[in-house]
Amino acid sequence: MPGKSLRVKIKSDTGKMENKKKYSINNENSSWKEVDGEIVIINLETTHYYSLNKTGTFIWNQLTNNELNFNEIILMTCEAFGQEEKNIKDDVIELLDHFEEENLVVVKE
Repeated sequence: MPGKSLRVKIKSDTGKMENKKKYSINNENSSWKEVDGEIVIINLETTHYYSLNKTGTFIWNQLTNNELNFNEIILMTCEAFGQEEKNIKDDVIELLDHFEEENLVVVKE
């Protein structure tokens, strides 16, 4: 069973995404484990698996125990990696869109 790439088209309206949506892990649809410092996720509905890089792993770990909005995720990620928002925003949007599309996160508006 091959892994799926996290390269997907960005569908979100970034203006709406920033504070209205709250993200948390969908524990009913995903199982995950940290392997060599990176998270491997199995989608229990599709049986697809995903391997996250260091940044994706950081974001996933933040969502495991927290319900966070987009701005909170951006702030934490910028602080953790010493980056400016403009350097990571599009990648975070893409990752969250993918998590949402694959039903790996619960999204509350």
